[in-house]
Amino acid sequence: MRAFIAAGLPEEMKIGLSKVLHLLDSPNIRVVRRENIHLTLAFIGSVDEKEIKTVKDSMERVTFAGFDAELTGLSCFGNPGAIYSSVTKGSEELRDLAALLRSELEKGRIKFDSKEFVPHVTLARIKRHVDDDHLKRLLERYNGYDFGRFRISDIALFSSSLGESGSDYTLLYEREGGDI
Repeated sequence: MRAFIAAGLPEEMKIGLSKVLHLLDSPNIRVVRRENIHLTLAFIGSVDEKEIKTVKDSMERVTFAGFDAELTGLSCFGNPGAIYSSVTKGSEELRDLAALLRSELEKGRIKFDSKEFVPHVTLARIKRHVDDDHLKRLLERYNGYDFGRFRISDIALFSSSLGESGSDYTLLYEREGGDI
């Protein structure tokens, strides 16, 4: 199975993001379904049942206090690529949390995508090259837009499988951080 570790967003923030995402509707853009919006901390990829236990153990060894984060703006990387919102407030805390998680995964010999962690929430994937003035105007319109603040107080392990309408995520394990 394919797996990843993520922090969730509150439902009211997902609803707010969805109001913008419907504006991206295009044959060449696949919008992330509202229930799937999350903040990936470590993409693990293919794992077996034994490795899932090791991932859970790694997550348990990470200690962190809950903290506030903020999503700002819409941006795009690559074409094809992805449309995302950046985590501004809380980005350093997220970097620290991701680094701790990745360090524990390495100790458990769990392989993961080792690309540099960039605090963001992917909102849509561009399937084919898009030369679209509408997309450019939308990105400009929401450049710097404040989508709001939310609290990161837990981390979760999900499995991912490809369904007819995109990826389907199943919660495998969740744990709370400490709070200040």
